[in-house]
Amino acid sequence: MKDTLDLTKGNIYRGMMLFFLPLLASSLFQQLYATMDTIIVGQIVGKTGIAAIDSMATLLRLPVTFFNGMAAGITIIISKAYGSNNYKEMFEAEHTAIAFSIIGGIILSLLGIFTIQQVLTILRIPAEIYQSSHDYALIYFAGLCFSMIYNIASGILRAVGNTKVPLHILMVAGLINIGLDYYFVGPLHMGVKGAALATLIAQAISSYLALRALYLNDGIYHLEPSEIKFHKGQLKKILMMGLPAALQFSLYPIGNTLLQIAINKMGTNNIAAFGLVGKLDLLLWLTIDSFGPTVTTFVAQNIGAKQYKRVKEGTKAGMIICHLMIITYSILLYYFCVPVGKLFLNAESYDILPLVQQFMSIMARTYIFYVTGCVLGSSIQGSGNTVTPMLITLFGTCILRILWIIFYIPSHQNMISIVISLPITWAITSIMFLIYYIYFNKKKILPNL
Repeated sequence: MKDTLDLTKGNIYRGMMLFFLPLLASSLFQQLYATMDTIIVGQIVGKTGIAAIDSMATLLRLPVTFFNGMAAGITIIISKAYGSNNYKEMFEAEHTAIAFSIIGGIILSLLGIFTIQQVLTILRIPAEIYQSSHDYALIYFAGLCFSMIYNIASGILRAVGNTKVPLHILMVAGLINIGLDYYFVGPLHMGVKGAALATLIAQAISSYLALRALYLNDGIYHLEPSEIKFHKGQLKKILMMGLPAALQFSLYPIGNTLLQIAINKMGTNNIAAFGLVGKLDLLLWLTIDSFGPTVTTFVAQNIGAKQYKRVKEGTKAGMIICHLMIITYSILLYYFCVPVGKLFLNAESYDILPLVQQFMSIMARTYIFYVTGCVLGSSIQGSGNTVTPMLITLFGTCILRILWIIFYIPSHQNMISIVISLPITWAITSIMFLIYYIYFNKKKILPNL
């Protein structure tokens, strides 16, 4: 079982980093799809192409984050079974999860395709970029089934500590995506449709390779095609554990979509500038998003093995590592956002760079507010409690932002009033997670301390 990582033994910091680094690299290659879309479209099509994609970017991340949430729930179930050496439950949970990913992915793809016009109307996409946004979203939604299969399959691999295989898969898919991006958008002059088609093909390849990796493994997580079905009891567990996590993960893009509707009223330049900020801080968010599953898997494996002291120590280690990395990224983004931003634009679009610098000067000072809530929420999820993190995120990310949009933005009507809502809601959400973890959760998941 050399391709698994047992997080219940050995140095905590080393174990976390061995798990985290391949996961971060995997996330980087996965997000490279969208980043290369932006760079190539920005260089060839210009700022209108960037605006067409970023005017609905938060919406397009919604199904992906939903899949990641389901994968997180599945990871918790399999990680606990792995920590307690219950391989029969691992087998049944794995095959039930794959069956769920195939059926659920097809349903969500069809739902996205048939509702795209209504969704774009709700987002209030400007007329000058409406058709490009529509074409991009239509192709993107068609590939959702592949995305769900890959995310669930990679979640199974992560549950047993295997983060290297997903990394290798996404390296291959990422390189294919880059090549197809350039060919479709450049020589074939397909515009944003070409970028979306390149992403769909790359996602199809990554889902096939992930299933193939599970099938070829002859160890504890071997995938047997004839057993891909809903095993008794496991579907209920997956839904009970995965749906709250999926809803929690989905709340972030939902909250951001509410803000995006307000941003879309501010014109193409503001849409493109804020979208570019989202590309510049990509590595920061990938780090945070990769440390979440790291902490969740660590906690789940150690609770399965009844190593409660390591649960506490691992959560503390995750807080330290993640805070140090985010502070470093924030400093770099504050000072280098403009020169790096030029890489995403042609010369005619440089007029949005002052806006990028203005927005980043606020964001870079406040990213740290998000970290505490992410690490503690992931620790709470790893204990098997996925409902409380979902409720806290619902209040902090959605309800507070709705109130902000209703009561604050209308009286100011500028981009800064929108941007500052992000750090404010991050800080409140983190405080709520900290209070819950200190006064309630530790007593429940750490009974021997």
